[in-house]
Amino acid sequence: MATQALRQLRLFKTAAGSQECDKIALATGATMIPGDILLKTDNKVDIAGADPSVISYYSQGTSTDVVPGETKLVVTRIHSSDQFAINAYHTTAANATVPDTALDGQANYGIARQTVSGVTAWVLDLEDTSATRVRLLERLDPAADLYPRCVVQFLPANLTFD
Repeated sequence: MATQALRQLRLFKTAAGSQECDKIALATGATMIPGDILLKTDNKVDIAGADPSVISYYSQGTSTDVVPGETKLVVTRIHSSDQFAINAYHTTAANATVPDTALDGQANYGIARQTVSGVTAWVLDLEDTSATRVRLLERLDPAADLYPRCVVQFLPANLTFD
């Protein structure tokens, strides 16, 4: 059994064949890192709340990666057909595993922004099966690994662009 390092959310596969990007102004005081889940409000983007019910974009850069000469960041739209790689998470590390029985394409979970060993990232929240935001599709790491990387799709009900 290995413990997988927490890594940033990243696009794993897109059914559309290409990513849809927008240039949008940052909300006042917004600071983000690659892989952050973002919400668009009043034509500005900021990091989505702790348990986001509305999701618009994800960040491929930091809040300092603005378009030269502008105060806008290039962000990528999230669609329900897109697949993302994300670490599984449980507050009890020994329970941060994903068994084969959860890989039937029917398991939905919440997401959360967590910090583990000094790394902050969005994670698949194995404890949240009520405020669900994503559907678990597959596990990329061995079943016994802690915090395994998994592939998920965001649920259409929570997305701005679906």
